[in-house]
Amino acid sequence: MIKKSWKSNECHAGLEYFIDEIDPHQDTSRSGKVNRAIVKAKNLSDDDWKKLMKELKLFKKNELSQIDVQTPTAMQVKIEEELESDLEIIEENIKRALELKTLQTQFEIQLLWLNYLNCLKEETMNVGESSKPKDKNLTGPDIVKKIVQIILLNRDKDKKVIEKIKNILLEWEE
Repeated sequence: MIKKSWKSNECHAGLEYFIDEIDPHQDTSRSGKVNRAIVKAKNLSDDDWKKLMKELKLFKKNELSQIDVQTPTAMQVKIEEELESDLEIIEENIKRALELKTLQTQFEIQLLWLNYLNCLKEETMNVGESSKPKDKNLTGPDIVKKIVQIILLNRDKDKKVIEKIKNILLEWEE
């Protein structure tokens, strides 16, 4: 089992904050986030890493100023044994793609977490897209799932739907 530790900064804290906002996984530990980030980064191309580096600069410039989070002095994670070889490949890919001789853990984690955050955002936006029911029969759990998705996504286009659901629930209570 590999252990990684690094001196954290506001970028790590910001990325972790945004990940925690939308990550549906029950394991909210840093190790869990990093391990899931490794899985998501396994197949990234050199161009993907270059694009992530540019996005990271924009994230630091634009996104961090919008939040106020406490920054821990240091962070530490344990990498699952079955992901160790994937991590080694990812590290070599990052160094090659970004033409680095050494890869600092701070930077590596920022890239991994930014990619993971992007994946989570994409998954959040695609919730329910491919699983539209073929018939109009929804079970109780299906209804609850859809209502929770609507509320969690909190999109402007769903405001009318949320208002209708609220009115139906208030009417039902009477």
